[in-house]
Amino acid sequence: LVKMNSTESAAEKRKADEEEEREEPSKKPRQEEDGEEDDNAEQEGNGKKFQKRMVCVQMAYLGTNYSGLQKNPGQSTIEGELERALHDSKFISDLNFGHQKKVHWNRAARTDKGVHALGNVVGLKLLINPDVDMVEEVNKHLPSDIRVLDIKRVTKSFHAQQLANGRQYHYLIPTFVFESCEAPETSELIPEGKTENNKNFWEGCSSYTPTEEEIAKAKDFRVTDDVVERVSKLLSQYVGTHSFHNFTSGKKKGDADAKRYIVSFKVGERVIFDGYEYLELRVEGQSFLLHQIRKMIGLVVFTIRYKCDNKEKLSIVWSDKKVHIPLVPGVGLFLNKVLYRTYNKTNKHLQPLDFEDVKDKIEDFKTKMVHIVAMFPHSSLTQ
Repeated sequence: LVKMNSTESAAEKRKADEEEEREEPSKKPRQEEDGEEDDNAEQEGNGKKFQKRMVCVQMAYLGTNYSGLQKNPGQSTIEGELERALHDSKFISDLNFGHQKKVHWNRAARTDKGVHALGNVVGLKLLINPDVDMVEEVNKHLPSDIRVLDIKRVTKSFHAQQLANGRQYHYLIPTFVFESCEAPETSELIPEGKTENNKNFWEGCSSYTPTEEEIAKAKDFRVTDDVVERVSKLLSQYVGTHSFHNFTSGKKKGDADAKRYIVSFKVGERVIFDGYEYLELRVEGQSFLLHQIRKMIGLVVFTIRYKCDNKEKLSIVWSDKKVHIPLVPGVGLFLNKVLYRTYNKTNKHLQPLDFEDVKDKIEDFKTKMVHIVAMFPHSSLTQ
């Protein structure tokens, strides 16, 4: 039996093996890349022979110390650490190490620098060792801020990004940022190039050291129900299909790839941590552009804080004019989970690709993540 995790049954493994070995008569056998091992060939490892099989790796990580998820030469990344750990665990061979295409590496959501995840997914082919707990073995070789939650057998054609129905992101934001104040000259959403004052809303905040009085005031602040309702109303404007050209870079109105479908954007629970009150903002969409979520939230904070939530005034962000929108820090953003509703429905003979069986692991990791997010208020106190 393949000892990947304690929840997978022997019957599920046999069915996964059948799916992996099934021939497709209508298609020609795939030609192997130069130097790549045959998918069904037995591989040497510690004197034993193992089969290479398609799996999905469910993982959680703190993005603070990394330049994003995707492997990038010369940069410290989540995928770089994961690939190294899988190789050190003998689940990726020496010949394939460093060549992600050879193991059909793909990922569900490419998180940015500093962004965390409680439920991201990577799909790839691994050498399956039936004699070890693969999850435990990989985690031995990973830093503590990256954890593999589970390794599950999937269909041979599995692709983590293409088969995902959607992604859920959450953002923990300290509520004192919604405290209204007098609008400075830079508070207008002015089209790009019209003024030098239109800068990043949060620029300089990371290096600003708040006074004890400011910290005490921020800890005492509690958001009113009225403000929460206004936040909820502003978030709802994003639901549906829109052109988010002003919520990313390098896009203009009319670009097909600037259109994104948002399923829901809601205010979650209020929580108190280290004296600060937070709101958890929850968004679900099919896919997201670079910085899109952080700018959607940045615009909401901007409009509440400076009392400019006028519908006509805000309509400029949907126009063909290029507008600078505030970008909130990445430290509060985390990928909650990737959704595979259609895949699970179609492949009921395999373990479902959800995170129900690793809920306890996720809760433990979330506690660590909140400690990191708790550093957020000190970089968010504005003058």
